[in-house]
Amino acid sequence: MVAVRGGLILTFKKVLGFRLEQMLRLSICDFVADNSSNRCNISGNQSWDGASNLKRTTNSALKTKSSMNFSFKGSCVNAGAVAGTYSALPVAILMAMLAVVPVSRANQITTATGFGPFSVEAGEMTVTPDAGVSALLGGYSLLTLNQGGFSGSFQTFCVERNEYITPNTIYDVTLNNVTVFTGMPLTVGAAYLYQQFAVGQLNYNYANTPVGFRKISDESAYTLQHAIWYFMGEYYLEANNPYNQLVNGLFANPFAPDNGAHGVSIMNLWAPGQPHDSQHSFQDLLIYNPVPEPSTCAILSLAALLVMRRRK
Repeated sequence: MVAVRGGLILTFKKVLGFRLEQMLRLSICDFVADNSSNRCNISGNQSWDGASNLKRTTNSALKTKSSMNFSFKGSCVNAGAVAGTYSALPVAILMAMLAVVPVSRANQITTATGFGPFSVEAGEMTVTPDAGVSALLGGYSLLTLNQGGFSGSFQTFCVERNEYITPNTIYDVTLNNVTVFTGMPLTVGAAYLYQQFAVGQLNYNYANTPVGFRKISDESAYTLQHAIWYFMGEYYLEANNPYNQLVNGLFANPFAPDNGAHGVSIMNLWAPGQPHDSQHSFQDLLIYNPVPEPSTCAILSLAALLVMRRRK
């Protein structure tokens, strides 16, 4: 959650456009109910005093700071004799919108000690995400989650061959479809291979039999990492690599940008507190996230609710 600066309406204008600003303002106006004190009672726990301040009176599900400035315009401010009625739908919409405003800090992952049980040449690293990243892992197979006793973790692969991270370290994460250092878009070949690995459908030694062969057999972390690097333009062609053969047999141009077709994104990694600062950037890793982030879905759903209400 963030403290709103410069106005809630201005924030959502940037996200959803001017029409939503108008509808949101109309919804807020529905809250005007106490003419004698020129006060809008919003939820029983929050009140607006006509001077564009939303003040906390008791503990609230909004979980904001004790005072937030709202840039209201129009007839709500100093409404005087305007009479209104309490509307549950606008209250729910307003509270839900506040709940999905993106937080200012980046999400984070922590690399496992030794990069996990199956890592070899940077292939198949184990990382443990925070709650924000963890919410994106619904498409993963049990074969690629919680490996090696690292609860809540998932398995991933490097995108760039010559960039580095360290084990047992926390990194900020931003999702992208290009690498930081080389500016290379995620390709069809690399995205397809990681998608198939993540969902447990790749011909891969998930069972680790014999012990240790999940790292170094023909269908292992070693060969898969090389293939991902190859399709990202970071490695030479290994003619006998089964994953190179698989992708080249499926796609006419596996080096084309994937553009999200396989639900895979690049995790750009940064020093904590330094996202998007090239002086504090590190290796890029892969994540499978086949559906939009929850906050995006929520905002779109709220916009639809407002449009429906406006038409009534």
